[in-house]
Amino acid sequence: MQQSRIGSFSVPQIMDLLHVSKVTAYEISKLPQLKRRLVGKQYRILKADFWDWYNSQSTYQAYEEDFNCEEFFTSADIAEMFGWETTSASTFIIKNNLRSDLCKTRCLVNKDSFIDWYIHQFRYTSDDSRLPPKAVTPTYDIQQVKKILGITKNRTVYHIYKKNYFNVLRVENRTLVEKESFDEWFYQQDRYPTERRKRNGINNRKKR
Repeated sequence: MQQSRIGSFSVPQIMDLLHVSKVTAYEISKLPQLKRRLVGKQYRILKADFWDWYNSQSTYQAYEEDFNCEEFFTSADIAEMFGWETTSASTFIIKNNLRSDLCKTRCLVNKDSFIDWYIHQFRYTSDDSRLPPKAVTPTYDIQQVKKILGITKNRTVYHIYKKNYFNVLRVENRTLVEKESFDEWFYQQDRYPTERRKRNGINNRKKR
């Protein structure tokens, strides 16, 4: 990026240049190494000072004018899609390696990459118009799983979910189980013998 040292930047220009919030841009403008000038009713930062500071740090990245934010989802967008808190969405993005490497100061996700991830995973679904509709998958809810397995405690079911024996889906605020993958696991195991296995001609494990 060309670093012209003539003139000055306004705080909104710093926001656009670094893709940071208004609060962060003001905090940067107050750094002791940056000389502020009040022009009219607006503070401005000398470009020479700004570029000296910018070149000495590695936290913030400047973008060319043709950088298009419309190509990205923010953590706030992801939070809206799945009904989460923004901080939870940010953690989710980073944990699943979905964060774009173009921005170190904001949690941005390339839209095409995120949609591709969304289509090829089973756990999360959303009715948000920004995401493509997913085929309806037959599921069991937690009460049905408890009945099939012959157990009574929710925490026992969630412990089984964490074993990744079958596909667990997160739909809004509900945790569901994909019926096909659950049934396949259920009939191959013998830890949870039930009347359902008997009806299908599968012997229960003998008690010891």
